[in-house]
Amino acid sequence: MFTNGELEKKTQHAVCDIIATYAVWLQAQGYDLDTIAGKVRLLNRLPAPLETVSADDVLALIGQATKNSSKRIYLNNLRLAFKDLKNLGLVHHDPTLGLRTPPTQRGKPRPIPVDELAVLLTMRERERAWMILGWRAGLRAVEVTRVEAEHLERGVHGWQLRIPRGKNDKDATIPAHPQVVEVLRNVHSDGPLWPFHSRYISRKWREMAEGVGVTGRRFHDLRHTFATNAYKASGNDLLVTKELCRHASVQSTQIYAGIEDERPFEVVAGL
Repeated sequence: MFTNGELEKKTQHAVCDIIATYAVWLQAQGYDLDTIAGKVRLLNRLPAPLETVSADDVLALIGQATKNSSKRIYLNNLRLAFKDLKNLGLVHHDPTLGLRTPPTQRGKPRPIPVDELAVLLTMRERERAWMILGWRAGLRAVEVTRVEAEHLERGVHGWQLRIPRGKNDKDATIPAHPQVVEVLRNVHSDGPLWPFHSRYISRKWREMAEGVGVTGRRFHDLRHTFATNAYKASGNDLLVTKELCRHASVQSTQIYAGIEDERPFEVVAGL
């Protein structure tokens, strides 16, 4: 947790008391300092006061982004912010209601090959632990920064990993892979185990990967590896894969369902 002085420094450019009050509330909910600062910056950029901001004002802001993926991030963050602000009674309307989410081009997953994974496992202990959480649990870098030892829990069916405040601020629980159990049972600490900024996690892991001879890999590629393996291990079950990956919709999961070149021929031959 951070001090009121640190919070004030990060949010000193809040343009109104509403945003400042919201920042204090976010702190009380346990959000990290950089996340709060990002939300404050985005709200500050709206071209009208929060009490009167319109859908056109929101569209004007997200229109400043050059990529549809960035526009989606802006809009999703504003939706979450105005939902919070309304629930807190700080505003009485939500200008994001009814706005269409910008389309995004489906990307291709970038799973890491087995031989590269074997090399990556030789990196030092801290970055190896991050790797296992990304590879075996599909954690995003920001989720790694929030992991606590107590998030590993014994459930009815075995060990499970609780993932608080994932994407879109949703909590989730997934089965814990044995390697994840090993990592988290061997650490003893109160609070987050790696309380860094997510960019630090991504950058440092990439540096260590290059240090052991694996280049061109991002930390997020570990999540792609997890999703690809989960899809295959589930017998190509999109719904199971969606739940394990904590995707908001099955459309996000479908990028892992690319068909092999020979499959259409096998299907037609069996008709």
